[in-house]
Formats: sequence, C-alpha cells, structure tokens
Amino acid sequence: MNPRTTGILFVLVAALGAFVWFYEIRGEAGRKDAEAAAKRLFPGVEASAVEQVELTTSDGQRARLERRESEWRLAAPLEAAADGFAADAIASAFAQLGSEAVFESPQPLAVYGLEDEGRDLQIRAGGASHVLRLGKQTPIGGNHYAWVEGQTRVYTVAGTAVNAFAKSLDDLREKRILRFDAGSAQRVTLRWAGGHVVLARGDQESWKLEEPIAGPADETTVDGLLNDLSFLRASGFVDAPTPEQASALATPELEVELAIEPEEKGKQQRQLRLAIGAREGGQGDRLARADGPGLFRIPSERLQDFPREVGSYRFRELSRFDPDQAERLEIAFQPPGAEAVTITALHGDEGWSSTPDAVEPEKLASMIDDLSRLRATKLLADAMGEPERRELGLAPPSARFTVSGKSGSLAQVDLGIVKGSDGVIAQVTGGEAVYLLSPTVAGVLPVSLEALRTRFLVKPESAEPAEKAADEAKPSDASSSSQ
Repeated sequence: MNPRTTGILFVLVAALGAFVWFYEIRGEAGRKDAEAAAKRLFPGVEASAVEQVELTTSDGQRARLERRESEWRLAAPLEAAADGFAADAIASAFAQLGSEAVFESPQPLAVYGLEDEGRDLQIRAGGASHVLRLGKQTPIGGNHYAWVEGQTRVYTVAGTAVNAFAKSLDDLREKRILRFDAGSAQRVTLRWAGGHVVLARGDQESWKLEEPIAGPADETTVDGLLNDLSFLRASGFVDAPTPEQASALATPELEVELAIEPEEKGKQQRQLRLAIGAREGGQGDRLARADGPGLFRIPSERLQDFPREVGSYRFRELSRFDPDQAERLEIAFQPPGAEAVTITALHGDEGWSSTPDAVEPEKLASMIDDLSRLRATKLLADAMGEPERRELGLAPPSARFTVSGKSGSLAQVDLGIVKGSDGVIAQVTGGEAVYLLSPTVAGVLPVSLEALRTRFLVKPESAEPAEKAADEAKPSDASSSSQ
C-alpha cells in the first residue's frame, strides 16, 4: 500500500471516529436534552428563579411557600421556617415537568379528574405566574393527567414527577429545631435535675469546663453533643399547645443554651435555647420548646443522646498519638510476689516483633492502635491515696505500657485490675486522676502477665513451620564434610 492511500485511509478513520464521538456519543446526550426540553410543560422556567409556590397539601391544607433572601419560608396557612430541600424539590420538579403524551382535542376536564381548581399548583418565577392542575391516574402506565392554565390541551406526566408535589404540611416545614453549625458554637450551658455544666471554647479551639468545676472538657463528648443538637429533628409540631401540653415543659428534663458565633464580623452572638420535657400524655414522643410560641415533638429516645452527668464532660483521654510514629513498645508487668517482667516490642521492616516473649505481630499492632486513642468511659476520681490505688492494682500497676518513637515518648499508661463487667482501672503514668476503661480494652491490652501468656503470644503450632524451615536450611553432615 502506497503512502498516499495510507494517508487517505487514516483521514477516513479519523473522520469516522470524530463522527461517532460528536454525533453518536456526545450528540446523543444533546438530542436527549433537546427532546426533554421540547416536552417541558413550562419552557423557560428555571428552578432557581422560582420565588413562590402555592399548593394543596396531601392533608388538605392550602399552603404557600416563599423564597426570602435565598431562604424558603412557609407563609400560609401559618408563618414558619420551611424545609428548603422539600421546597427546592417542588420547584425543580415543576420546572422540569415534561409530557409523556398530549391530547390535542381532549374531552371535558372532568373526564380526566381535572375539574377541581382548588387543587391547582401555582408558582411565580421571574414575576410571572404559572398554574398546573393534576388529575387522576391514567388507566395504563402509571402516569397522571395534567392541564396547564391558558391551554386547551391535556397532558400525561410521569407519576414519579407527581410524587414530588404530594407533601403534607409537616413535610413542608423545617424539621431542624436548632439551626446552627456545630463548629460555630462558642459556649454551651446544660441544666438537668440535680446538675448542670457550662462549657466554653478555648483559644486553641479546645473545649473547657467552667462550671461546676474548672478544667479541660472531653472533646469527643462535646463534639458529639453539638452534632446531635444541630441534627435534632422534629417528628411533629404543636402550634397551639394546650395547658396540659405546656405543663409537660414546666420542669424540663433538659435545658440547653447555646452562644453561636455570628456569620459576619461586628454582629452579636446568636443565643439559642432548647428545653426537652416529659412524654406527651406519659407515653410516645417528648415535647420540646425552642425560641417561639409553638412546641415540637421529638422521639423520646433522643433525650439519651445528651449526657446529663458532669463526669461525662470531664476530660477522659489517656493517650493520643499518630500510630505510624510508634517504633517501640514496652510492657512492664509486676506479678504479685514475683519479679517484674518487661516485654520489649520493636517495629521494623517486617512489622512488629517482641522479646523475650514472642507476642503475635497483629496483636502488637492492635495494642498500638488502641493506645493511640485511649479514652476512658468514666472518670472515677481526680486523685486517690496510695492504699486505694494499691487496692485497684495501680500501686504498683499490674501493667505499664510505654510507647515511644523518634521524637521520644508518645504515651505511658498504667492498667490496674479488671473491675468485673464495669471495665479496666487505668491511670496516666505519673498522673493523679483514676479512670475506668471499657471492658473490651482487656481483649486488646494484656492487663497482666498471665493474660499476655495465655492470649497474646505466638501459638506453638505457628512456630513449627519456621523451625522446620530453619532445620531444612542447615547444611547436612555429608555436604559439610564434602566441602
């Protein structure tokens, strides 16, 4: 084949590839978009331009939603915050609504279930109003009949699109009770029967306890509290509480006050309040009150998400470090009436290994991982005398774990006795506070030399293949003598 023919074939192949790409692949998407646009009942209407929606809810109420300064509000039948996702979904479904079929010369509207103007869905976008009326379901295909004000045609539209408009009044309301970003909270006050705490965010973004005692706060607990508060959703609304319903909040189970950092500099902090009361009628959901005359219903079990004891907010972290920085682990045991035993583990190219007892490498790695984020379930005491510590296995400690890396010491923790199903007694080496760890810790960290040798060492059978391989690698007497 001569070069001229090869060049022509190359150009033809390139042209064919370009045709397939631009027409068949990219063009297919464009054609589908064009077909969808041609079927739209409200061409030119964009969801982002919708500023008002009026519809009859699935529970028979006439509701009106208004977009005010980029935020949706419920304007009728009552004034309240609206669920922005629900409102945006309605606006989007309206703007994108397309016909599945068209009846150019339809029968009377009543035949299609389109005679009730009281169920019109009306929107305002860009200053213009648009009205859609939905009728009954088609006999085949699961579509719905639809009519657009000002037209004589009757359309059918997909049932899935119609579902976006089937909202109850509660579906249209904002379910978030406290609207704030957890990261913007600066101060938290909680009160419950018999106790309270006041928490404040420090200069380094860390939380501290101010009342009833001063000291560092448990970051995990505070972060969890704020996230649970910011995601707290109402299961229902009580807009006109009865005296009996109001009395359920006369003595709240929990009261919360939040100081929220303003979004713009120079403005004052927002103050948010929440009170959670008893169950409505002694059973079912609890009643809650925020800033406003109405009440909310929340699932009763949500109250358990908010700790109501001071100890839960106390600092309870015994150690924290990057496990990748750990290079050495020492575990020192002091068995009663016996000599101390120290196990030294090092991290090398092949992973973790230890002497004089061979601990399973995977279990050594698990120890490091657990120690890198060791957190107590409870603070038992700020300080204890030596007799009490001795009774709890801390003087001397049953087991002492020391983790170090290139930068020096990373963590040092003492473990005491296992206190039944309550957990494991623990203390930061050299510290005063005494903690209680989860009972599961005893499955990862050996609390005694006996526990180490019973459940953590390399099993004898797993050592046999290595010994056999070593024996096979030794030169035989015959080969040695021949050399």
